[in-house]
Amino acid sequence: MAEPSLMQGFDEVAAKFGGGSFMPSTIPRMKELMKEGEMTVIYGVKEKNKITGSTVGHYFEGMKKGGELHLFDGQTGEYVISTQRTAYTNFIKRGYKEFRYLKVR
Repeated sequence: MAEPSLMQGFDEVAAKFGGGSFMPSTIPRMKELMKEGEMTVIYGVKEKNKITGSTVGHYFEGMKKGGELHLFDGQTGEYVISTQRTAYTNFIKRGYKEFRYLKVR
């Protein structure tokens, strides 16, 4: 059984996936920027402190396969493809205010 990892910052998560920086992007733009077979870690921002810049959000994974964006959530067990309009829309519209992504190296 997986152990809780508590809140991990962008630098800690990036280090686990080969380094780099989380970049802001919309999901459609992210899909355009990704190459076939490329994987990303996506962070959905749900709350943002305007004074400190700190955020509350959720990490999940993305992969471009067959020209479509596949999204995986390891905590909920969900898997959706961008062609599954209703499921895909429900997945990305969970109160997220913005997204950031990191290319897995």
